[in-house]
Amino acid sequence: MDGRWRRWAAQRPLPADATLAAGSVLAELVVSAALRPDENWLPVAGFSLLGAVAIALRRVAPWWAVGATLASLASVVVVGRSPFTSVLAFVVLTYTFASRSTFRTALVAALALWVPVLVTGMVAGRIATEPGPSPALLVLNNALLAAVAFFVGRSVNNRRASTRALEERARTAEANQEALAAQAVADERRRIARELHDEIGQ
Repeated sequence: MDGRWRRWAAQRPLPADATLAAGSVLAELVVSAALRPDENWLPVAGFSLLGAVAIALRRVAPWWAVGATLASLASVVVVGRSPFTSVLAFVVLTYTFASRSTFRTALVAALALWVPVLVTGMVAGRIATEPGPSPALLVLNNALLAAVAFFVGRSVNNRRASTRALEERARTAEANQEALAAQAVADERRRIARELHDEIGQ
């Protein structure tokens, strides 16, 4: 089942990622209704949808997904917190760029995503009217989250590169083996042809 799901997700990235995004939004709304029954769910749903759009587009339009994810940062001002789907979008996009792009592109994407998060966390922590985590703790937490997503993605990227290199080496070895076998057959045919020619000549 897992193998079939992976093949389907690889062949149809948009429907697969949209399914993940929809599940995240649904879980977001259910948890919000249970834990915060008095909260206005419309802003939460709106920012969750922004994060869901980013997750759905992560493989087909990754930089558009980055824009949607950064737009969801406005939830800190409007709602007073970041919805789960928005946080998930930051992590998923960081991992996606790190696992599928060059190191330079992945680093640029990670900085574009997380520097605004760190700045927003510091500002929100300083102007918050209710007691909560200190700005330094918010920055440390977000930095650790970004680092984990980035380095896990790079690890997957390196493993894929190693697998591709091994597969290419195996294909090259197989092609060389076939070429040697063909050469051996050709040499044997020429030897037999020479022997027949010599016997007929005698």
